[in-house]
Amino acid sequence: MITIELNHLKAENALTAALGTVEGICDEYSLNNQFGTLSLAVTEMLNSIFACAQDCEAEVDINFQIDKKDVAVEFHTDCNLEQIRCEVGKGDSANDAIFTIMRLADTVTFPSDCDIRMEFVMQPHFATANIENVRVHSEQTYSII
Repeated sequence: MITIELNHLKAENALTAALGTVEGICDEYSLNNQFGTLSLAVTEMLNSIFACAQDCEAEVDINFQIDKKDVAVEFHTDCNLEQIRCEVGKGDSANDAIFTIMRLADTVTFPSDCDIRMEFVMQPHFATANIENVRVHSEQTYSII
C-alpha cells in the first residue's frame, strides 16, 4: 500500500493541495478515467467538512491510500462531523454534496468521531513490484492569491 499524507491543511489551501494530489495519483497509477470521480468526491467532502466547521479554525489532514484494488481517502479534523455522519447515515438526498459523495464512493465510513473514510474500488497500475509499505509525506506549500 502507498500512503500520501497531506497534513494541517486550512480551508484556503486544502482544495488546491488535495486536487493536485488526486491529479498526481491518477497520472502515476493510470487512473485518468477516474479523475472526475475522485476529484469531485474529495471536493464535495472538503466543502462539507469546512461548512460544518464554521465555528472553529478548521484544519484537515488527508491521507490517500493506494492499494492493488482500491483507492481510499481519509479525512481527519478536530471539528464536529456529526452533521455529515447523520446525513450519510440517512443517505440524505436533500444535501447535494452528500448525495454526490454517496453516488461516487463505493463506501463512506466513520472510523472515529473525527475521521471520515471514502473508498473507491478501482485498479491502479503499479510500475514497481514492491508496494507493501511505501509512505509519502507531502509537505507542499501553496500560495493563495
